[in-house]
Amino acid sequence: KYNEKEFKSVSAEDLGLETDEEKAEKEKEIARLEKQMKEAAKMMEYEYAAVLRDQIVELRGNGL
Repeated sequence: KYNEKEFKSVSAEDLGLETDEEKAEKEKEIARLEKQMKEAAKMMEYEYAAVLRDQIVELRGNGL
């Protein structure tokens, strides 16, 4: 039999997972970068738009 006191509560941080707050902050940053990327493309600043795109991809965790 296991005693309840033997188990430790494990947080998302303990497991290396994002908290809801961190996820929300990351989505906010992605939205900001997407807006900047679209503006850069409109101004024909394609290299800068590509840098922003790469940052977005990295934040989403998709790699390149």
